[in-house]
Amino acid sequence: MAEPRVALPGTAHQEAPPGAQPLGPLDPSEPLEVSVVVRPRTSLDELERRLEQGAPPLSREAFAARYGADPAAIEAVERFADAHGLRVVQTDAARRTIVLGGTAEQMSDAFGVTLQRFQAADGSVFRAHTGALSVSPADAQLSPLVEAVLGLDTRPQAQPR
Repeated sequence: MAEPRVALPGTAHQEAPPGAQPLGPLDPSEPLEVSVVVRPRTSLDELERRLEQGAPPLSREAFAARYGADPAAIEAVERFADAHGLRVVQTDAARRTIVLGGTAEQMSDAFGVTLQRFQAADGSVFRAHTGALSVSPADAQLSPLVEAVLGLDTRPQAQPR
C-alpha cells in the first residue's frame, strides 16, 4: 500500500463548475508550466503595518530581502522539481515564485492529482483537477513552505459584470 500523501494547504479545488462536461484526461505528454508560490520570509502583516504607519517605500532589493522568498524555500522547491523530473524555468525571489515545467504526467505524479479537460457551458475548454494537491512523504517539507501552485487548473476565474 502506498504511503499517505501530504496535502499542500490552500490548494483544494471545487468540483467542476455546474454545466461543465468532462472531456477526458490530458495527454500525458502535454507540456505544462506551473508557478509555485512560497511563503514570504517575513509576514506580510508587518508590511501592512509599515504601510499604515506611512513608512517610506522599499527598493525592490530591500523588499525582496525582507518579504521575498527564503533561499531555503527556493532550494526545497528546486530539489522537489529535480526529484520529479521537472525543470526550473524561472525563479523570482522578490515575487516568491518558482516556475516549473514538465509534462502533464510528471505534474500529475508530482502533485498527486489527475488532470482532466472540461468543456464549460459556454463552450470554453479548460483543464482542472479536483481535491487538494499533495506531495509524497519524502517531499513533506514543502507543505509549510508552499502558499499556492498556479497553472494546473485553467478554468476561468473572473466573471463578467
